[in-house]
Amino acid sequence: MKVEQYKILVADDDIGYIKKRFFNLGQDEFQLYFINHFDKILATIQKVLPDVILINQQLFVEKGNAIISHLQKSMHLRNTPVVVIAAKADEATHIKALEASADDFIADTASYKFLHLRIKALLKRATTEHIKKQISFNDFTLDIDDYVLTSKDEIIRLPKREFELLSFFATNPNRVFSRKEIVEALVGKDIIISLNSVDVHICKIRQRTKINNIETIARVGYRFLI
Repeated sequence: MKVEQYKILVADDDIGYIKKRFFNLGQDEFQLYFINHFDKILATIQKVLPDVILINQQLFVEKGNAIISHLQKSMHLRNTPVVVIAAKADEATHIKALEASADDFIADTASYKFLHLRIKALLKRATTEHIKKQISFNDFTLDIDDYVLTSKDEIIRLPKREFELLSFFATNPNRVFSRKEIVEALVGKDIIISLNSVDVHICKIRQRTKINNIETIARVGYRFLI
């Protein structure tokens, strides 16, 4: 029986070199795809749906923001690790890659064994992170990535504010939070929620979902019980 291979997209302007450089990866559990047409990289990513992207440092400097943005918008790609391959192994180059939202940095001179182990570690982390973003309690499953709440295979639609609020509670169970702490935790989620509206949104969550895990702590705040 054929074992399903992880897909690795390698992007570099020197296609001949990278085929030789990464040849051994294709002999293991990886299926390799190569691209040097940088104007088509986003289309190639969408077509291949790679599990890992290895990218030349200069290309990442030019296209990194567009690539990261594209991955984050896709349900199938948002957990895909992006690894910058650079000729220089100095700390400044490493920091620059990570600051630009790359998941990892590997020097071009790294050994095959090191490269193989690093890719395996990234794949394991990406899989674990995806699993962690699905939370089950009672008869409910909360898929934080896809903004979907299900109960016995029935999809329950929630406005973004209420979904983010429920996700916050579900990922921080059995802890008491004040209204101020709840509002501060949701900063940066592209929603507007105030101290006065926390109670209203929690009431709506209870009404729309029949979830009874959210406990009111008098004169303090709320706690999500699991």
